[in-house]
Amino acid sequence: MHCKLAILILLLALGTGLTNNAFAHKSEVVGDYLIDFSWKNDPAIVGVDNSIILLITTASLQDKSNSEQITNSVDMSMSNEKMSHDANSSMNHGATSHNMAADSNVQKDLPQKGITGLASDLDVTITLNEKKVRLEMIEDLQNPGVYYSEFTPQRAGHPIIHVFTTINDSTLEVTFHPNEIKDGASMSVSSLDGTVNVNIVTTVPLKDQEMSVKLSFTDSQGNSIEHVNYDLIATQNQKIILDQRGLHSHSGIDKQSTSVLESEDPVDVQIKLLGIGKPEEKANWSGPVEELAPIHVTPEFGPIVLAMLAIGVFTTMGLNLRSKF
Repeated sequence: MHCKLAILILLLALGTGLTNNAFAHKSEVVGDYLIDFSWKNDPAIVGVDNSIILLITTASLQDKSNSEQITNSVDMSMSNEKMSHDANSSMNHGATSHNMAADSNVQKDLPQKGITGLASDLDVTITLNEKKVRLEMIEDLQNPGVYYSEFTPQRAGHPIIHVFTTINDSTLEVTFHPNEIKDGASMSVSSLDGTVNVNIVTTVPLKDQEMSVKLSFTDSQGNSIEHVNYDLIATQNQKIILDQRGLHSHSGIDKQSTSVLESEDPVDVQIKLLGIGKPEEKANWSGPVEELAPIHVTPEFGPIVLAMLAIGVFTTMGLNLRSKF
């Protein structure tokens, strides 16, 4: 049933013009409003600083129509399946409900403007492994109507985000089931001249699973660099599991995935900078052209051992460990 549901919702997403980043955000229409949830950095990784971001806008007729289509499609799929209610299957039934809720929340890219002045009225909690934390939401001064709260996951697991607020005497309440928080690593590597910094966030290598690799390109001041051209290669036991040449990051943020891993052995990630500029203007590209220090991703080292390894081996190569596994 999960597979049928996922395919059905994906077709709906494509049919309504949703982008390939649609699953990075979760949204729900509640009454006359659209409530959107996202992580600042997705996927969320244990021990890596992150933020929970909320955007509340007035729902358009298209928003309401899309929400109704998805709800009706999920209901039809459920009606065609026999649901077991005996006590022995209660735990599995709960897991099924969670997965469906996570998959059914699809949406378009974030709107530019939300409803302002809600920070003091937002009651937001995150529950992870049965531990609930109340979040203090702050309105982003540079993006009025966008609210955020810093949150660093301490454990892997499936988070639950609960949002409650009141707007014009209307009560809004919704629960989101974001993607699983995973174990992983966050590291940075810089070009020799220091003008390009690449932050790499990966999930840990796990057998029979893909490994996610997210890259953020920034300058020496921490500002995003647009139009970065690069090669990305990843190997495990000298076998190529990711080989992408001539990639272009329009926004300075990119995400790739390896093929399914054959083991939990370490993975080596190699990035080569090709220059900065639009693909069709290669003659005018600027910035460094060089291979950066290789990144060694392994589930075997703890944060202290890995930090010592980085300092002892990679300091002269420009590798800076920023977080932990």
